[in-house]
Amino acid sequence: MRNKPSYHFNIRHRVKSLHLATTLLTLLFWSSSPCLAQKQVTLRRVEFVGLKKLTGQQVIDASGLKVGDTFNPDVIDAAAEKLMQSGLFKKLGYKIHTAGDEATVIFEVEEASRNLPVVFENFVWFSEDEIARAIRQDVPFFDGTAPEAGTTTDKIAGALQRLLSQKQIPGRVEHMPYTNLAKGKQEILFTVDGVKIPVCSLHFPGAEAISEADLTKASQPLLKADYSRKDAGGFANYTLFPLYRHIGHLRAQFQEPTAVLEDSPGPCVGGVALTIPVKEGGV
Repeated sequence: MRNKPSYHFNIRHRVKSLHLATTLLTLLFWSSSPCLAQKQVTLRRVEFVGLKKLTGQQVIDASGLKVGDTFNPDVIDAAAEKLMQSGLFKKLGYKIHTAGDEATVIFEVEEASRNLPVVFENFVWFSEDEIARAIRQDVPFFDGTAPEAGTTTDKIAGALQRLLSQKQIPGRVEHMPYTNLAKGKQEILFTVDGVKIPVCSLHFPGAEAISEADLTKASQPLLKADYSRKDAGGFANYTLFPLYRHIGHLRAQFQEPTAVLEDSPGPCVGGVALTIPVKEGGV
């Protein structure tokens, strides 16, 4: 809504269907304010009301706005649309205040109700830190989770695909929602398709009541398949745990599988050593 000519105006951008109305109000104000139309206005501050998990700087980075740039209402409108499409917010509105040749944008937001944990299924060529750094180039607010809806998951996939290309690793990055039955929660699973990652060896740190050799013998199907963090975890819980239950270790727990590339050349080229730690618990 436009106030009297004090070079202050207030726009609310709640949903995408209001985009056109917002733009029309902006253009109306801009064309009816000859002083602002004739002089250059600088974007001096960007503020946020309603943030809980995110920081103001993270959202500024995600919006593409830069303090110190020449103020342009179309750029502000595009930034608001970009933030809504990211899936980070359920509601978003903004106000613009101008004083002299400086403008302040105040976003009023309501964050999305939940983000889901992000799991990297078979990115065995990179450390978790390398992956996070690559993702934050495109998704500065990345904290190991992502919104259920919106464009953020596609941006994460794009960053991962770029990382593969930089290392000249073949394969295509795919992502999908996944229900982790062992943990009882939903996750977003990112996988590299179209690449062979054979499991070369198995290791079970913590195994005593059942020897590592016996666990490895019971896990031959894993040695005949390409590495999958999800499949390895499921195999341990649904195939190996009953072995412990049979000898009275009812609280035995298998930890999250990890895999590292095998260094030694041989028939298992490009393969991994798969480690599944176990806490056997008492009888």
